[in-house]
Amino acid sequence: MKKGFLNHWSPGFIFFYGVKNRAPKFLFWEFGSEAHPNIFTECRFPEKSFNRWYKQKILADEFFPNTKINLCRDNDTYQNIRKGGQSNIRLSENIKYANTPLKTNKRNKFI
Repeated sequence: MKKGFLNHWSPGFIFFYGVKNRAPKFLFWEFGSEAHPNIFTECRFPEKSFNRWYKQKILADEFFPNTKINLCRDNDTYQNIRKGGQSNIRLSENIKYANTPLKTNKRNKFI
């Protein structure tokens, strides 16, 4: 399925939103490559989870170099990913709460 998708659509990158520490590691390993770098937003890797990833050194060596951009929601994640050898990290707010809600009229319809 993955090869068929990548061969048919030929994406320039693969965008992951809301990456949690329990996300399936094989997913990033399978999709990430130089031809299809990963971009993560709202990623979260607390110290405990980060240490588990780094115990599996082969996975960490394959995963972290294939990420093009990491947008972290907190400073702890920023520091942990930086320990992984990444230099392309940005500290951002939680996208869901950082923006103002859309204006609505009395019938709850968007203006």
